[in-house]
Formats: sequence, structure tokens, C-alpha cells
Amino acid sequence: MTDKENQSDTAAQLRRQAEEKLRQEDPLVPESLLGLSPEEISQRLHELRVHQIELEMQNEELRRTQEELGDSRARYFDLYDLAPVGYVTLSETGLILETNLTAATLLCKARNELVKWPVSNFILTEDQDIYYRHQKQLFETGESQTCELRMVRPEEPPFWVRLDATAVQGKDGSLTCRVVIVDITERKETEKVLLQSEERLRLSLSGADLGMWDWKVVDGSVIFDERWAEMLGYRLDEIEPNVKAWQNLVHPDDMQNIMKTLNDHLEGRTKTYKTEHRLRHKSNKWIWVLDSGRVIEREAQGKALRVCGTHRDITERKKIEKELEKNYEILEEKVKERTSEIQEMNFALNVLLKKRDDDKKEMEEKIFTNYKSLTSPFLQKLKSSLTKRDQQNLLGIIETSLKEIIAPFSKKLSNPLMNLTPSEIQIAAMIKQGFSNKEIASQLNNSVRTITKHRDHIREKLNLKNKKINLQSYLSNL
Repeated sequence: MTDKENQSDTAAQLRRQAEEKLRQEDPLVPESLLGLSPEEISQRLHELRVHQIELEMQNEELRRTQEELGDSRARYFDLYDLAPVGYVTLSETGLILETNLTAATLLCKARNELVKWPVSNFILTEDQDIYYRHQKQLFETGESQTCELRMVRPEEPPFWVRLDATAVQGKDGSLTCRVVIVDITERKETEKVLLQSEERLRLSLSGADLGMWDWKVVDGSVIFDERWAEMLGYRLDEIEPNVKAWQNLVHPDDMQNIMKTLNDHLEGRTKTYKTEHRLRHKSNKWIWVLDSGRVIEREAQGKALRVCGTHRDITERKKIEKELEKNYEILEEKVKERTSEIQEMNFALNVLLKKRDDDKKEMEEKIFTNYKSLTSPFLQKLKSSLTKRDQQNLLGIIETSLKEIIAPFSKKLSNPLMNLTPSEIQIAAMIKQGFSNKEIASQLNNSVRTITKHRDHIREKLNLKNKKINLQSYLSNL
């Protein structure tokens, strides 16, 4: 039966009751009108008419009220039964007294099936202690209570809900509990994934020995992690969560470069921020860190709002680099010293080699010259004076052997003298030694004129004719 049919039945019943009451209280019959004057009859009719109009107005008001009540019930249905959260009314003992459709849908039950059921039947066994503590505090304090727990429903896995409960006292003094049930399963799953992600990040940072920082540029607040503080010898609660705490720890000589690099990144001129600088340790020593970060949030105009990054302790690396640099300088100095020694040794060796080559050249030249100027002429004289065949053959063998001895260096040392005759070679050797024409003539039993002629031939064969070149000096330089 609909709400409109109920309203019609109620109005008809009220009309019957009003007519019966009218007959009992004012039995106005036609016979009674005979004794009334016309003025009284007119007055009675006027009153009846006014009363009729009043009733009609009341009827209209009642009709509007009933329509508004119907609209209100419809709105109540939309707000209560079709609300996005579950509404449940519980007795003080935890029995379900009333639910909306959303709560029934959450629990996979019809609304009428839930009435008089203990709500604890729908709470996961492991979480029922949470519910009982929640209810106990609610009725003891009278203050609203909130808790999160898991509920169960037929043939489905448990799901997470948030319960917001308020205690209400009825007219009869009994206590009831009105509970708002909010399904937070999706939020819990998201939190679980986020926690897993944070754990992986924490393990990654721990494995890489990195400290993490998260800086809100606008207010200067910074979130440091424990490893960041540990690098500097502090507990996390000893570090003020503000960028000034970091600035106070930076080495003064490093601040200018840090701020330039940081501002370049904040203003969008670089993709990342990265510096190597020193921070003061709690023990008052300086440690080196590799500071890397990136802007992860900007406002519409491009202003940096949030920057996240990491610290890595690189003190040991810096020590090794410094030691390597020192060793490199030492090695470079030793290389310079050794190079100088080698250059000196090389110079001395070159002098010795040149001396050896000069001595060798001089010796070869003397052998060749002596053969051409001394040995060969005498061999020719001896050859012409010998009459016996066997003696001439023996002398030929000696001459051949001597030529083979001087053959390897004859071309190398005495090419300019190869065109000279034995007599000219002999005379050239004496000119080289500083003998005059007269002295040479006396030695060789020749005339001065003959020696002068030989001298002219020597100059011509050495391409010195008509040149102002001293023959003795030239021969000395050969």
C-alpha cells in the first residue's frame, strides 16, 4: 500500500469521526429552525459558512503538509538509504536495530535480515577486540569514537572499514549507538602499496648508503631521514627540520658554489642539482658529501615549491683522490728528475758515440790514405822492379787482400779522393799535414814545379779551381 492511499484512508476516517461528534454535540435538525428568527437563522448560516471555509483552509494546509512530508521522506530516503556510506543503529548490547541500504549492500544482506543480528558477527575475529574497546569507550565517555577494522561478508575476502560512532539516549532513557560505516579498502590497499614502495626505497637508500632530504622551499621546512643525520654523527631528533640547520653545517668556503648551483636548478637552468661539499660532523671534523637533488613540484609560474634529494658520504673517496693527486705530483717530479738524468746520460752517450764515430772515421781515413798514399805507390814500384813471375803473383795477392780490407769504408770516407792518382793522394796527404810544395818535392824527389802541377790537379778534381778555398783546410775537413 502506497503513502497516498494511507493518507486517503486517514482523511476519510477523520471525516466520519467529525460528523459523529457534530451530531452528538450540536444536533441541529430542521424542526429546531422553526423557532428561530430570520436573523438567528442568517447568523447560524454565516457561522456555518465561515466554519466551512476554515475547514477548507485547514484541509489545504494539511494537504500541503502531507506533500512536504512526502518530499521530506523522499529526501530522507535519498540521504539515508542511498547515502555513499552505511548507517547502522545498534542497541547497547550491539544488536542491529536499523540499517540503510548501503550498509546492507556492504554486508551482502537484506535489510530485514540484519535486524536483531549482533554486529560483531560481521567483524573479523582478529579485529573484534578493537570493536569492543571502541564500544566500551563510547558508552563510558559519551564522546564520539572512531576506529578502523576489517569486516567480513559471505564468500568474499575481508574488507577494511572506518567506524564513526555516536551514542544517543532515547526518551525512555535507553542508549543506542549510531554508526557510520565507510569502506576504506581501496585506501588501505593504496597505503599498503605506498608502504611497500617506501620500504623498497628505504632498503635501496640503505644499500647505497644514502641519506634522504625533502625540502619545502616556501617555508624552508626540511624532512631529513635517519641516515642523513647519522652521516653527521647526530640522532634525527637532534637536527632541526629546517633548511637553516643544513646551512649552519656547510663549510663557509663551499657555500658560494652551492648556492650558485642550487639557484641555477631552482630557476630551471639545469635539469638536476649536484654538488660536492663539506659538512661539519658532530665531532667537529669535516666530511665530504655528494649532494644530489631535483625539483619535483613547481607552481604554475614555474617557481620551485618542493625539492627532494640525497646525500652520500664521499669522504673516503676524497682522501683517496687527494692521496692519488699527491702521488701523481711525486711521480711527476720523479719523472722530471729521471728525464733530466736520462737527457744528461743521452747527451753524454751522444758525445761518446760521436767521439767513437769520429775516431772510427779518422782511423778509416788514415788506413785508406796510408794505403793510397804510401802502401799502393810502393807496391807499384815493387811490382815493376820484380822480374820473377811467382814474385809478381805473390805481390798481386797482397795487393788484392789490401784492397779487400779497405773496400768497406773506402766509398764512405774518401769518395772525394777516389779520383786522385796514387801520387796525388800522397801529395794531398802531405798538404793536409801542412807541408809546403818545396818540402813535398824534397821528400818525393820531385821538382817544385811538378808538385805545383799535382796541387793544381788536386784542386781541379776536388772542384776547387778558381775558388778562394784553402786546400789544406778543405782536406782537413774531409
